[in-house]
Amino acid sequence: MASYDLIVKGGALVDATNVIGGDLCIKDGTIQAVVHDAGPELGASVVDARGCYVLPGIFDAHVHPIYADNMETLSMSAAYGGITTLIHFIGSGNFTAWGAKPEWSLADSIQHFRGVGESTSYLDFAFHAAIAQADDHLKTIPAGVALGVTSFKMFLAYKSRGMMLSDEQMLEAMETMRDTGALAMVHAESGCAIDYLEQKLISAGKTGAEHYLPSRPNALEEEATFRATTFARVARCPLYVVHMSCREAIAVTTRAKATGQAVFAETCPHYLVLTDEAVRRHGANFKIGPPLRSREDVEALWTAIREGHVDVVASDHGAHPPEAKRRGADNIFAAPFGVPGSETLLPIMYHFGVHEGRIPITRLVELLAERPAKIFGLYPRKGTWQVGADADLVLVDPKGSTTISASTQHSRAGYTAYEGMILQGSVVHTIQRGRSVFERGTLKARPGSGRFLARQGQRHESVADRLSE
Repeated sequence: MASYDLIVKGGALVDATNVIGGDLCIKDGTIQAVVHDAGPELGASVVDARGCYVLPGIFDAHVHPIYADNMETLSMSAAYGGITTLIHFIGSGNFTAWGAKPEWSLADSIQHFRGVGESTSYLDFAFHAAIAQADDHLKTIPAGVALGVTSFKMFLAYKSRGMMLSDEQMLEAMETMRDTGALAMVHAESGCAIDYLEQKLISAGKTGAEHYLPSRPNALEEEATFRATTFARVARCPLYVVHMSCREAIAVTTRAKATGQAVFAETCPHYLVLTDEAVRRHGANFKIGPPLRSREDVEALWTAIREGHVDVVASDHGAHPPEAKRRGADNIFAAPFGVPGSETLLPIMYHFGVHEGRIPITRLVELLAERPAKIFGLYPRKGTWQVGADADLVLVDPKGSTTISASTQHSRAGYTAYEGMILQGSVVHTIQRGRSVFERGTLKARPGSGRFLARQGQRHESVADRLSE
């Protein structure tokens, strides 16, 4: 009788520090042993990983299951790209545009979307919760933590949509997160100044795509990032800055880290590959907040990644249907924000990062698996192939290739920001908890295969903590 349910044999095992030869022995959904040469007779099934890198299952720690996609279609699209864990953004009834009903509390929203995910998601999933001006933070945050949601997003932008928190609201929320072991997340753009610039441009009839970047200059992301890190320092709360896009903002988080403050920086593949030229040429399909920026910003972000100043790369998948994006045809400011990207997260990062020599494959694993698992309280269950971890794995063939086209993508957006790119490397097999999710072009999992990942509050040490002791 076989000792294991599955053996992944003959691949190059990659974690955040090493690449080693070995076989992974899996039973009951977890890694049971890592051995040099497992006899194939020991496994009820054997996956031949020769010629492939074997990575821990990839995280996409920043996705929006709304607009064109939902938890089912987004997770299906992500599964084709080698993702095994998604962390979705949801909100209370103050976020009706995000799928919540007006009467829902955050607890209602968590319970609703957990049920949706457990019945429709192809992949394991967790939640971040967004909080708005109208939320009672002293109640909302502890209620979320009690239900396994321990990261909360706040906005320094979008005042007209009721999303932007005042300074005192943000401090109160951060103190509450500190006391409950939660993690503060901030969308760092100076909303009032952006609203002023946007209205000034609209009044002058400057509504073409070329005017989008001038409405959201680098300095306003820098200022908001500085304000967020300052508030987090005062509140002694850990901080995660989402979708960072420019060199000035990264410099702020890098300085904060150097003081010992618990600050984590996230960027996205589109900020590492595309520039504002794409918006000026193609219009609203490339409208994102923060915006695509200059080639100098792209290179600065890659430098920050190489030097260890970026913690996570995530897609910020926000897929709008074509008719919504068409609202920006004559007025870029009327178009919604966002691009699809979960399915292309790993292929883009492998090609432009590893294949083109910007980062080693171990750093790729750190950015897309180990580090997000640690930051969001899911390590060592996720983010590693060490013994005891969930058997979440992705096999990448470095000699394969991937051609990106809207016709072969699985999001409902109907377009991709990377149309026509031919990328080195291909995802050939994805495994979640010992079961095949995707194998050589075929989706193997079914809706409802995913499990909800409840997280517990945790303490992130900061310099303020040490100074107060």
